[in-house]
Order: sequence, then structure tokens, then C-alpha cells
Amino acid sequence: MLKKIILSAAAVCISLSAQAQLKIGYTNPIRILSQMPEVDEVDKEIQELVTARDYELTTKAGQIEKQFAEFERNRAGMTESRQKVIMESLMQTNQAFEEERQNYMAEVRQKRNDLMEPVLDKLDAAIKQASQELGLDLVLNEGTTNGDLIVFFAASEKMDITDKVVEILNRAEN
Repeated sequence: MLKKIILSAAAVCISLSAQAQLKIGYTNPIRILSQMPEVDEVDKEIQELVTARDYELTTKAGQIEKQFAEFERNRAGMTESRQKVIMESLMQTNQAFEEERQNYMAEVRQKRNDLMEPVLDKLDAAIKQASQELGLDLVLNEGTTNGDLIVFFAASEKMDITDKVVEILNRAEN
């Protein structure tokens, strides 16, 4: 759906371009982000968070596995009602663990989004500056935020402003 909207918008822009000489450029934000040191810092911080929490979750998962294995070993000597009580308890423990794991994954995603927000703001500012310096009316992305490529055609590589954006970001660093 998003691709259809973007392609439709691109078609409208190309149509308008023919009528009003709209100046269009495009960029590859994924390539730009891969060259920004801030992204490496975000990745490092997220990796530290993941490493610490992975140990904790791995330990809990091991404990739950041991509890299930112990239950299976002792199951034959238990009454049916005792088996049911223990199984319900183990299932609740496992469900709580799964909820904790899902919350942890959501926490990691949110932390990454929070850390990436200023980086993306910086990227947006650099794209805006490049478009102003080049006198562009519209800048398209080669891909989506998920990294999916958008199929589009550019008649000239001169329309690619990715290097200009990287240059602006590098000037800002120095």
C-alpha cells in the first residue's frame, strides 16, 4: 500500500515536473545512515542493552526448562490432580516469561527509536539543506524506512544527491 502511494506521488510529481519544470532529486538514506558515526554509537548502546538482558532471559529460560524436565521425570509418581496443578503453574511461569521477553523486545525497539530520533533529524536537516543548495523542489528516497527499495527511474545520476548530503553531514562534523 505504501509503495503504491509513493509511486502514485512520484507519478504526479513527474507529471507536474513536465508542466512546471519541477526540479527533483533523490537520495539513499540507508547509505547515508551507514556512514554516520552516530548510528554506530546507537548500535553499540543497543548491543550493550541486549547483551545484559539476554543473559538474564537465557538464565530464566534455562530455569523454566529445568522445571519442565523435573516435572516430566517425576510425573509418573504424581496423582492426576497434582500433575494438573504443577502443569498450570509451569504454564503460568512460561507465559510470564514470554510476556517479559516481548516487553523486553518492545523496550529495545523503543530505545532504538529514541536514540535514532536525533540522528534522523540530523539526516532530514542535511537533506533539506542539500535540496536548498541545489535548488530542488522535491527529494525522493530510494527506499522505505524498512530498507525496501522503491522502483523508480531517474534519467540521470545527476539527480542523486546522496553524496551531497554526506558532504553536508561531514562539514557539520568538522
